[in-house]
Amino acid sequence: MIVIYGTEFSAPTGRRLALALRGVFTTQHPTSLPAHEATDHVICWGRTAGNDHYLNHAPVLNKIDALSRIKEAGVNTPPTLNKEHYIIKRPSGKRHLRFMQIPVDAIIQKKIPKLAEYRVHAFNSKYGVQVKKLFTAQEKTPPPLEDNEGWEPSFAWNHRNGYIMHKVRDRRLCEALADIGLKAVETLGYDFGAVDIVQGEDNFWVLEVNSAPALSESRIKWYAKRFTEIFNS
Repeated sequence: MIVIYGTEFSAPTGRRLALALRGVFTTQHPTSLPAHEATDHVICWGRTAGNDHYLNHAPVLNKIDALSRIKEAGVNTPPTLNKEHYIIKRPSGKRHLRFMQIPVDAIIQKKIPKLAEYRVHAFNSKYGVQVKKLFTAQEKTPPPLEDNEGWEPSFAWNHRNGYIMHKVRDRRLCEALADIGLKAVETLGYDFGAVDIVQGEDNFWVLEVNSAPALSESRIKWYAKRFTEIFNS
């Protein structure tokens, strides 16, 4: 049996992926499952498991640490700061209102002016023999305005804000994005990941690597095929 081991936050996609693989999704450690539910394969979906036989068993959950590693590998990442080292202060106002509260889990990242934004879904090249296609690249685009009256652009280009994913057709662009995405995934020691990449005025920048990405139905099928190829090899 295939087990997707995730969190409540990653559960919506994790459950759909488990269904596509005819497996189960759980937020409990796989070793705690009933004995009759024997686990043949485990996929960690944004969860640390401590078993190197599980796929993505040790995701780098600290984003600053992850981006630092990727930068050290020669991939561009936006300057990212730990909020514990800084405060945000209003230029004027009453004394008790001059300091702004930053959320506990927030980080401060430099804004990169975007020409385009992409997501690369990539599997570690160590699976090159088993997996027929190691990556797929998508471009994030705004929704058709005629169907979304009143829609306003957001700096965060994601499904929640109305952006749509389209497959990248340009071969050279796809190869360039794949090189960046694969390097980011492999630098973190992941078996797979979804890499968000921004195209700036003169360069590409990796924003983050998702170990439990939200997926459309077509991407669910793509991941299920890749996992099946690995497990059947």
